[in-house]
Amino acid sequence: MNTIRVARLLQAAFFFSLLCFGLFAYLHPGVDLRYYYGAALLVRRGGNPHDYAQLAPVLKEISGFTGTIIPYFYPPWYCLFFIPMTFLPFQAARLLWIVLNLGLFYVSLEWLWEVLDWRIERWFRWVAFIFASILFGYACLVSENSGFVLLFGLALTLRGIRRNQPILTGLGLILALTKPQATLMMVLCLAVWMIRRKPAALGWGAAWAAGLLGAATVAIPRWWQFDYSGFGQGLTYALNGPETIAGIRVAATIYDWLKFTFGICGSAQITIVAVIGLLGIGLVALVWKRYDNPAYLAAASIILTLLLTPYALQYDYVPLTLAFLLTLKHLPDLKPLPRAAAILPLVLSVLVLFLAKMQYQATWILLFVSVSFAVAVLAKTSFSTQGGVPAAEDGGESLRSSERQYNPRS
Repeated sequence: MNTIRVARLLQAAFFFSLLCFGLFAYLHPGVDLRYYYGAALLVRRGGNPHDYAQLAPVLKEISGFTGTIIPYFYPPWYCLFFIPMTFLPFQAARLLWIVLNLGLFYVSLEWLWEVLDWRIERWFRWVAFIFASILFGYACLVSENSGFVLLFGLALTLRGIRRNQPILTGLGLILALTKPQATLMMVLCLAVWMIRRKPAALGWGAAWAAGLLGAATVAIPRWWQFDYSGFGQGLTYALNGPETIAGIRVAATIYDWLKFTFGICGSAQITIVAVIGLLGIGLVALVWKRYDNPAYLAAASIILTLLLTPYALQYDYVPLTLAFLLTLKHLPDLKPLPRAAAILPLVLSVLVLFLAKMQYQATWILLFVSVSFAVAVLAKTSFSTQGGVPAAEDGGESLRSSERQYNPRS
């Protein structure tokens, strides 16, 4: 069987897997779209989605129960994108949201592949996409969360940098910041990287932020005025209405991983997290020094954010797709021992999907992907081509021509 036929079969397998994931997500509904849909519906009615006392009755109206994960912690402008969905019945809106997420995921993968300038047999491209969908896409799709929006924002940012499109780069930064607990360090590091190289993109990012916030203020007058008492309880407790605690929340964070896996709490936990944080900072610094490249910098800083964040669930790991793809790209350049050291954690991360029963156990995926990425990008000894650095328009891969595209004075 020739490689073209193999590539077509794997491409069909990828899209078939997305279709199956989407169907399963629709038949086994998550709860997060109910949250977005309810917030947007409340805005249509003149309410404030950040006020859980106003939001809870709308959630009950939509689905028959009040309980939600957390109060509306998203930026006030985010619910504006969901207002058109509220003109559809809720189940039709769910179907539309699933289709949109699948589209965002596929487009993001294609754009990241373009940014990485990965010249390899097409069949392996579809293998990488299939594993990315299993490792990061499935959990987010089933939960109906916004992880694909974060990945799309990341891909749009990097593609905008590559193509010198500051307007789209700025928009990508703002979309990636939709859930800052998962992407804050990445956005900050890219912003610092852009200060000298792409200052116009930062200006457009500020313009997009101001415009979206202004639109939200028009749609939700005084959105900042609501009862703040107990607002942060949703990060620690599962709520069943305002001031009604249904249980303790367990997150996919280092903190809960240490607590529930090893029973480590208090000062010992803080010390271990500090050490892990320093290792993450070291990874960002080494990657920045060795590659000076936005794709590598984004991957390393996403890892740092997720290692330190006090609140994240498995569906927030979708942006790790970039680190996963970069790891795969570097494997052929590694010597046998580091290659094995990079592959083994990736294999273990896939096994976690089938073995993990609680959210805190998903943290193993973050740790395994982080180790694989660190080994792959730091153990590489050949730098004839740098993954993630844009190639010249004529397809050349010389470092000199690539660097010129990042020089704003070129």
